Amino acid sequence: LEFRRVLFRSDGFAFMHNYTSDAGYGAPITHDIGDARNVFIGLSAGNFTLTGSSGNSTSGHANVGVGHFALNALTTGNRNLAAGAQALELLTTGAYNIAVGNASLGVLTGTAVTSSNNTSVGGTALGVLTTGGDMTAIGGGAGNQTLSGDYCVFAGAYADGYIDPAFGISTNRGAFGYAAVSDTDHKTVIGNTK
Repeated sequence: LEFRRVLFRSDGFAFMHNYTSDAGYGAPITHDIGDARNVFIGLSAGNFTLTGSSGNSTSGHANVGVGHFALNALTTGNRNLAAGAQALELLTTGAYNIAVGNASLGVLTGTAVTSSNNTSVGGTALGVLTTGGDMTAIGGGAGNQTLSGDYCVFAGAYADGYIDPAFGISTNRGAFGYAAVSDTDHKTVIGNTK
């Protein structure tokens, strides 16, 4: 069997699909839409408004979202992996992101996320990140006060780059250990002060 388009619904909501914008469901197939390679599994995972094309190597394809609302706001982002309820839910145009854990990477602000090249593992890890890139957060709540940043690594539950979420912009910071905080750009902290 060969399936070019897959759509399963549960209680009226999309549950599993491989949407690509080149041809909506029911439209004639004009080329091999398998190039899009999007896979969405979970209630309301992914969406039906991706605007990239399957033949375009830079937008709207090669995304995997598993979990309720994973990658739900995606428009032209590509090569993203979201696993967990609400993982990368608000990502619109970012690329090469990996989010594993509930509400991981940019979900908690309610603002569209455009970040790229980020990795977050843990519930709410990088949960408020909206812009920036090349960030890594491992641990529940790691990097969860950093609104924008580049080149940071946070490892350990609640390890972060800035303690005040109103000014959570971080560059090249490292924080390792439970609740460790690097409060200055180009600084690495091991352990916390608690």
